[in-house]
Amino acid sequence: MSGVAPAASRPRPSRSCQRCARRKVKCDQVRPRCSRCVHGDLECRYENGNRYGNQQLTFIDETSAVAADYASLHGKVRRLDGMLRDIGSGSYKQEDSTGSSATPQEQDIGHLYLGSQSDSRYVSPDFFALISQEVAGINSLLQQQYRSNLELHASLFEPENTDLDACGDQDLRSSSWTNGSNSGTIALTAQLCGDMFPPPPEWTSEDRTTRYAARLTSPGELLDGLPSGEQCEALVWIYMEGYHTISPLFHGPSFLQDVRRYTEGNFPSNPNLDLHFLALFTAVLFAGCAISSRKRLGEIFPGQTREDLSSKFYQGAVRAIRLTNFPQSPSLNTLASFIITDTIYLREEQPLTCCSFVGLATRVAQMLGLHKDPASFPDLSAVDIQVRRQLWWSLVAIDVQVALAAGLPPIIDCTTCQVQELSELPEDLPHPGMPSKDHQKSILGVIVRGKVEFYRKASRILNVIHSNRFSREDLDHVLSLIHVIKSDLDARIQEIAEMEATLASPAEMMNGHDDMSMLRQSQSNPVLAQFGKAALALLSAKPYAIIQGPVRRQKLESYLNEKDPQAIAGCRKYLHGFLKITQRPEFQPWHWRWPGQHQPLHSIMALIIDLSTCSDDTLARETRKLVDLAIYMCGPQENNGIQSTEDGHYDSRPLSMAGSKAWEFIRETRSKVWIKAGLDAVVLTCPERAEDIHFDGEGGLMESTMDFTPMVEVPMDLMGGWHGLDEDWLNADVDDNFTFDPSLFFTGESM
Repeated sequence: MSGVAPAASRPRPSRSCQRCARRKVKCDQVRPRCSRCVHGDLECRYENGNRYGNQQLTFIDETSAVAADYASLHGKVRRLDGMLRDIGSGSYKQEDSTGSSATPQEQDIGHLYLGSQSDSRYVSPDFFALISQEVAGINSLLQQQYRSNLELHASLFEPENTDLDACGDQDLRSSSWTNGSNSGTIALTAQLCGDMFPPPPEWTSEDRTTRYAARLTSPGELLDGLPSGEQCEALVWIYMEGYHTISPLFHGPSFLQDVRRYTEGNFPSNPNLDLHFLALFTAVLFAGCAISSRKRLGEIFPGQTREDLSSKFYQGAVRAIRLTNFPQSPSLNTLASFIITDTIYLREEQPLTCCSFVGLATRVAQMLGLHKDPASFPDLSAVDIQVRRQLWWSLVAIDVQVALAAGLPPIIDCTTCQVQELSELPEDLPHPGMPSKDHQKSILGVIVRGKVEFYRKASRILNVIHSNRFSREDLDHVLSLIHVIKSDLDARIQEIAEMEATLASPAEMMNGHDDMSMLRQSQSNPVLAQFGKAALALLSAKPYAIIQGPVRRQKLESYLNEKDPQAIAGCRKYLHGFLKITQRPEFQPWHWRWPGQHQPLHSIMALIIDLSTCSDDTLARETRKLVDLAIYMCGPQENNGIQSTEDGHYDSRPLSMAGSKAWEFIRETRSKVWIKAGLDAVVLTCPERAEDIHFDGEGGLMESTMDFTPMVEVPMDLMGGWHGLDEDWLNADVDDNFTFDPSLFFTGESM
């Protein structure tokens, strides 16, 4: 209808604040200030009454508020940019909770490699590569190790090519243990990546593609699969004379008594079979095979290789341990079996493969009460007390060994241990471990006690290194511990020398026909005495290499030289002694430990970095020979570490791809320093024997000045494991300003 005015709409009140309503954004209507205004630190107003009422619209000038916000944000950006520049120059200081300032280098928190998609890898200040302090090289090493681990894990899930069940019912006594024709079934892989038993080494390229899962067998199958009694006895004595003499995990006489029941054909029937002893027995057979010389193993198993046999024995040991329901139902025997099986192939270049083992073994040991001194428990025999202490301190030593290699703190806190020290008396006493004036110490007891004392104090050194910062006071504390270690081990070396003088020569020693006589001779003989002295001398020098990283990053080199001028000589002593042990054929029973498990990564790196700053004198030339000899002794497979030899043939020591990266890092660092000194980095110039390098027993230079020792000059590109120099990496700092600058050290600290 025209002429009729439309009805006026009823105005609706606004519930949003004025600012949100004007910008037409959603307002949460929180009073007195909504979240948007609070977040922007702006004034928040709400309307009173109707939107279209009698209110007068007003203009709000926000220019000053916006300008203030911009100035505040711009100031924050400038401060953050300045902090980044200061960190790059090493001048940034941050106040800690106590109010004191400390640079990232002073805090010494370690190194964190940050990869893509939140991938990261942390290593603490005592990791061997951090001695160089080259962040680019360290990041490359960690990145390649991480990538290698991913490739390894991916390969574990490839379709299986071989089914264990297809050959599991064969008569192992006649075929599996003695027939080497089927080399495609020697590799035992973990069922899952998180399995507590790692796969055995990949001796050949075929082992990487041939994998099968472990099948749980019956006790009868395990017994039927054992080799003959004579073969078992031979492997047991190889173990007792090699592994047991430096790492006893059970009571030797009792074990030999139980073994004799089998070798004489008196093994109990299946219903009465002790599965826990069977697990220990199979683990000892595996270890005896793995550490045996090739010549001796060829006499026991004609026509078989050590690689094939050790992989098959490993398979049997894993099956036997699984049969006991370990770790849910552990015992002293199964824990010892687990330690033996999982540590034979422990490698210093790839210690993270044993980290899960240490954690599980530690928890099992606590379940068994090994972290408490057994003498405080009633009804335990003297044998049980000694075995419990041996197992606990062996586990502590392995924990610290892995921590030293991995650049991580130890899991076990030795300061809270209530377990007494090991006895040094012979094992065959009626009451082992009980003090007596009528019995002399055994060489085994002195070696093992010295090793345990070293690792206890090394654990304390690691705790100091892993503190928030590494100061002069901390260095003083560490040096005092090192001097205590050296004094204790020197005293034990002298004690072994005095005991050695009372022993007959190996040719004059009468070989006893009973087990106890043979056991006594294996634990106190001239060859073991010589090895014990050499091994304890190595341990006394090892801490000097461990502290090189923290010392260099805190620029405490001059202070260290002032407090202990022989610190870098300790690195030479360790490397020199290590190479001499590796080259002595009479020490073959213990080459599974040195150089099998241990490698002088820290010492080599410390000496290379020291050569980058020292003058070209006689000491430097002899040190370069020492480093070159170490790489020369890696053999044709250079990335597999220093290897021992037997009859001119190198012992195989395969590493994973991640472990091989450590040696690539060392060789590239060496090449860089050699080029800076004007030397040909591709050629190794050194004598063939470590005795021909003129260092004394403490790593110092001998007085002899005439040197007619023939040198070997081997191009590294002729050694099969080396792919050549990385020119991009080498050319980064080969000018006159080449240096290992601690200010380049990246801490990974977020702001």
